[in-house]
Amino acid sequence: LPGRYYVFTGWSDGHSQNPRVVSIGRNNTYSANFTPTTELEIIEWNGLRRLAPKGMPSIWVNGQFVTNRQVRVFGEARVEIRTTMQGGVISYILKRSAGRNSPQIYSSPFTIRDVSTVTASVWSTRLPEPFEADPVEIIVERSVNLTLLSKGGGAVYPGVYERSYHRGQTVQVRAQPLFGWEFLTWIGDLNMSSPTGQVVMDQDKCAEAVFGTPLEIEQSPDGSSEVSPNYRSFRYGDLIRVSAIPKKGNAFALWQGFSNVTDNPFTFEVSSALPKLRPLFLPVRTGWAALTVIPHGEGKVELRGFQGGQVPIGTLVTLSAVASQRQEFLGWSGDITGQMPNLTFRIQTNMVIRALFSQRPIFAFQECDKEDPAGPQALLFHASVPGLFGIETAHDLAGPWSRHTNLVNRWGIMQIGPPWPPASKVYFRGNALTNVLTP
Repeated sequence: LPGRYYVFTGWSDGHSQNPRVVSIGRNNTYSANFTPTTELEIIEWNGLRRLAPKGMPSIWVNGQFVTNRQVRVFGEARVEIRTTMQGGVISYILKRSAGRNSPQIYSSPFTIRDVSTVTASVWSTRLPEPFEADPVEIIVERSVNLTLLSKGGGAVYPGVYERSYHRGQTVQVRAQPLFGWEFLTWIGDLNMSSPTGQVVMDQDKCAEAVFGTPLEIEQSPDGSSEVSPNYRSFRYGDLIRVSAIPKKGNAFALWQGFSNVTDNPFTFEVSSALPKLRPLFLPVRTGWAALTVIPHGEGKVELRGFQGGQVPIGTLVTLSAVASQRQEFLGWSGDITGQMPNLTFRIQTNMVIRALFSQRPIFAFQECDKEDPAGPQALLFHASVPGLFGIETAHDLAGPWSRHTNLVNRWGIMQIGPPWPPASKVYFRGNALTNVLTP
């Protein structure tokens, strides 16, 4: 039987009948002669070998020579068609479940992202008819992406250039803090508390490694200080508000450690490891009085008629309490009390005044670049008070509400799911159960 591209031309003993019947004798050796029907060539690449008519198109997928009728890739397939025929014109038909299937002239590599069959031919004036290569079915399996993020304070591995994987593939992930920082937690699709671990890529996943660093405030014999929020370690990018409270007879002057900042309170963003501050106090001058205004909670106080830690006695001062978004002003405490957000008075003596604001926790979805944005996302719970919070769910704002889980707030951010309670619409609310967590 002749092989592909060959024809039988006769037997070694001169007979041409095929098949033929022979009588067994002393010499029973017979050789069949085959001749190519056209000029042939051999293409070899990386251990693969193909024998075919000279110039017949060869198909390459993602840089790999294809010799089988079917090939599987994930993500996408970059298809290249080659020929050794000088002056040959390549055409191809791309058959999909949907879309055009008419012949096209090949000019450059193209990309497919679904199951397709490529049939290529080469045309030439030297050929009585085109050479058509065997069709190749390209099965493109959708890849799944792993997106690991870090706002700062450390690095994540694998990086952004190694994000596509086969579905079901196991990937080793690692969060590596820089000097002076520590790994706090993962938020997102990695259900793990360790900085290293294995992740099974059964779907697109996105996670952020959170790194933190402690804040040191040196104590002064002339006063004290307060930090809000007050955690053992602060996340990269956190806003910290520090307030200096002078003892009687003293007034705040400046913060040493941040280019001698004179703001009190002073709010700064955590972007460097191991920040260190020291409040400096000076004696109150004769005829002057020290005024210290401390916001407590989610808000700020705007001052008019007053700058610095001390002012002349009799100065008219106006304080305006401004709550942060979704928060409210609760009142004044200390040397002045009241519920109105605006205060105007003349200072006659040293005063410490506190503006009290609510500290409601906030829910927000994690921001992450997923190819499937409709998939499950991580719901984050932001709270500025350390302690234990109870999370409740309901199918209607009117209730009834039922317990979903408890969360311990150690550094201002916690995660709720996925998975979610089985319902098309779910409402969440959080309540502080305790506020005794040691920073």
